[in-house]
Amino acid sequence: MRIRRAPLGRRVRADVEDFHLGRLAWVLAERGWMSSSRAWERPRVLRVFHPLVSGVGESVQVRRRGGWLCFIDSSGNTLGRVRRLGPVVDGIDMRLEPCRLAAQMPARVAR
Repeated sequence: MRIRRAPLGRRVRADVEDFHLGRLAWVLAERGWMSSSRAWERPRVLRVFHPLVSGVGESVQVRRRGGWLCFIDSSGNTLGRVRRLGPVVDGIDMRLEPCRLAAQMPARVAR
């Protein structure tokens, strides 16, 4: 009898993903970012973007890294643990700051 190892370890339950991504969405909304997710998507992905520049943003997931639940960005980098939202929100804010600046810059009119 052979025992097979799961390639990704234990999966995060859907209700746990929803809880932590929901907490993150509330904090990001307080800082002026919009977010959306699709209920049928697994694993759940939270898309974060500026209201005026909805085509550019960041995708965030909840995964296990080293036994801890962490927020993971779209490139696979760890943003931080789910227990500490401050550094995670600061990291997302820093990555999307150019989007915020572009959205707040007045548009040039060609003459």
